Amino acid sequence: VAKSGMESPFHVSIVLLAILFFLQNKSRWMWLLLAISVISKLDAVPVVFVIGLTYIITNRSNFFPINFKNNSIREFCYFAVLPILVWVIFATLVFGSPLPQSAYSKIFLHFHPSDYWFPFLKYYLQGGRVQEVFKIFGVLFLAHLIFALFKYKKFAFKPLVFGMSFIAVMVLFYFYNPGEQMTWYYVLPDLLLLTQLVLSANFFIQFIPYAPIRIVTALT
Repeated sequence: VAKSGMESPFHVSIVLLAILFFLQNKSRWMWLLLAISVISKLDAVPVVFVIGLTYIITNRSNFFPINFKNNSIREFCYFAVLPILVWVIFATLVFGSPLPQSAYSKIFLHFHPSDYWFPFLKYYLQGGRVQEVFKIFGVLFLAHLIFALFKYKKFAFKPLVFGMSFIAVMVLFYFYNPGEQMTWYYVLPDLLLLTQLVLSANFFIQFIPYAPIRIVTALT
C-alpha cells in the first residue's frame, strides 16, 4: 500500500467501511459506501456485487413485497441507485462519459497480454512466499466454504465475503486483462485475500479442543 500512492489507500478505506457496515447490518451506510466505492474506482464493482448480493440473499424476506412501500427497497434505491445515477448524469454532462478515460483507454486502446492463460494471476503463482500464501488461502477458504454450505444453519456466510470478493475481482481482471500489472492493482485483492485467510484460519482454530494449543496456533 505504501508504494501505491494516495488513491489506493483511500479507495480501500471506502470499500472496507462498506464491508464493516455490511457486517454490522447497517444497511443505509452499507449501500451508500458501496455506491461511493464504485464511483471511487471501478475495480470495486465485483466487491459491490458480492456484498450486495450476499446482503439481499441473507435478508431476502425483507425485500418482499417488491414495491416502493417496502423500506428495504427504498433504502436500496435512495442510498445505492440514486448516488450512482447522479454520478452517471454528472460525469456524462461534464466528461462526456461515466467511464473513466484511463479505463476506456486500457480496455479499447492498450494491448492485452496473451503469453499466459491468466496474466493477472501470475503475481500469485510466481513462486516464493506469495504463492505459498495464495495456496494456503485457497485450501482454507475452500474448506471454510464447504463447512458453510453443509452447516449453513450454524456457520454464517458473512465471514466468507472477503474471499468471494477476491475471486470476483480476479474474474474482473481476467476479462479486463490490462497490459501492465501495476502494484496498486493488487492492493484491494491482496487485502481481501489476507483478511479471508486470517478469518478462515481463525474459524478452524476454534475447533481445537485444548485451549493452550489454540493460542499457540493462533499466534503462529
